[in-house]
Formats: sequence, structure tokens, C-alpha cells
Amino acid sequence: MPQEQPFLDYKDPEWVADKLGLEKNTVYKFLKDGRLPGLQIGRKWLISERELANFLEAETASQTAGRRDGVEGWLNKVKSHSKNFTGNAIQALVKAREFAIDFGHSYVGQEHILLSVLYSPKSVAFKLFSELGLEPNVIRDELIAQMDRDLEMRTKTLELTKNASLALKQSTTEAKELGHTWVGPEHIVLGMLSTKQGFGYEFLKNQGLTKVKYMK
Repeated sequence: MPQEQPFLDYKDPEWVADKLGLEKNTVYKFLKDGRLPGLQIGRKWLISERELANFLEAETASQTAGRRDGVEGWLNKVKSHSKNFTGNAIQALVKAREFAIDFGHSYVGQEHILLSVLYSPKSVAFKLFSELGLEPNVIRDELIAQMDRDLEMRTKTLELTKNASLALKQSTTEAKELGHTWVGPEHIVLGMLSTKQGFGYEFLKNQGLTKVKYMK
């Protein structure tokens, strides 16, 4: 019986770049850093299609588990600031973490929280922006344009920045002063304006929004 020949399914980095939607140089960098499986022969890199598929499947499973576990830990951190966050507030804060990951940031700042609020059309805060003459979709795009991306930096350990944490603490205080027993996205934005510091505060100030104007 003839010996079974090994199945060769090696592809070049250009093929991988096209399949993954990456720049060719990025694929080469990932190969050299060991972030993608590959075989180097001289100056030439070869990648097994099957090994790549198995690697991506395992990576996807790992990230899914990591995000699930990370979200649970994140919620514990967030809820330590207030036990009265509404469902919309919780959703906004979870989304803020996802935005930080998408931007490749190792922290969650006021900018991520504000961005998530601007993506929450059902929230009171979103409606308030419109009533105050600030088109949420427009200022959202402006905010994104001012946020730096670092897509090569990925981390599962995300901490609130000092200014973001301060804004969340202040949101609880603002809600109590208004006689509210809940803390929603509208109070988080108010808390951000009350800090008078941080990315979110500076951005809103440049949009002409102040705490006094917001509360009217």
C-alpha cells in the first residue's frame, strides 16, 4: 500500500492578509511576534490554513470566555460606585468597556462612557442632548474623531480612570440632590460635568454644554 502523502495546505502571508482583512505588514509583524502560527523558511513565511483556522477558533473561544468573565468583574467594579444604577446606565457602562476594547485602550475613561451614552437613543441623556440643540449623532462622530486608536494593544484588565471614577461617584451625589432614587445615564453625564476635569468634561464644554445649561 502506498504511503499516504502529507497534506500541504500552506499559504503565503498575502493570502492571510486578504482573508483576515489586515495589512500585509501587520501579518508579517504578527508572525514575527508569534501572535500568528507560521513556518519561516529563510526569509519566507508559510502559514498552514488548518492551523490558522484552529488558532482563530481557539482565540475566538478564549476572547468570548474572557469577555464574559471580564464583564462580570467589570459589573462588580461599576456597581461598587452605586447600587442604584438603572438598566440603561448599566448597559451604557458595559458598552463603554466594549468601546475601550474596540479602541485598543487599556482603560475606561470618560470618553468611552460618553460615547456609549451617545449610542443609547432610548436614554433620557440622549434626548436631553437633542433638546439642548446638540445633535447626538453629530457630536458622537466628533468624539470618535478625537479618540486615538491603538488596535495592537489589547487587554482584558480594564480599570476606570480617575476622572471616570470621579464622574460615577459624582453621578450618585447629583441624583440624590435632585431627589432621585435611581442613577441613570443622565446623572452620569451630569456627574461628568460636575467634575470639571477629564476628557468627557472637556469635550462637552467645547460643545458649549455646562452643568447649569444641562440642568435647565
